[in-house]
Amino acid sequence: RKEKYLEGFFAAERIRGGRNTEWSGGGVLCGVREDAELLAKEKGERRRGGAEGIAEGDSVAEGKGLRVRLWPNPVKDRLEVEIGSEGSGGEVLLVDLGGTVVRRESYGGLGARMSMEVRDLAAGLYVLRVSSATEVVTLRVVKEKW
Repeated sequence: RKEKYLEGFFAAERIRGGRNTEWSGGGVLCGVREDAELLAKEKGERRRGGAEGIAEGDSVAEGKGLRVRLWPNPVKDRLEVEIGSEGSGGEVLLVDLGGTVVRRESYGGLGARMSMEVRDLAAGLYVLRVSSATEVVTLRVVKEKW
């Protein structure tokens, strides 16, 4: 069998893949109806509440060498981001659903914490994209009205 790769933004009520499907992005934009089979096939892991050390309203995505936690989600004025990386640093992008980068920051070291001012952004969905030298992790961010 030939491998096929699809890259981009997919919007649907439900997306399913076969056994040769490899999901990446840590569950970005997946809704509350994610099923266990889909989650098991994702490269990253996204958890909401209930896990040790993660408060309700936190969003977490993990890859092989990159872990990102953000809170509060939904956010009104200030988004807190905590990054654990096996690499020496990378970049954080906050992107609207039209693909426009609305915030860009760099981080350094194995662990970093930053605060992003989002008060001036329109209410809606955004994607936080954190990249290291070897990997990219994405998370959904919901911006509420201020």
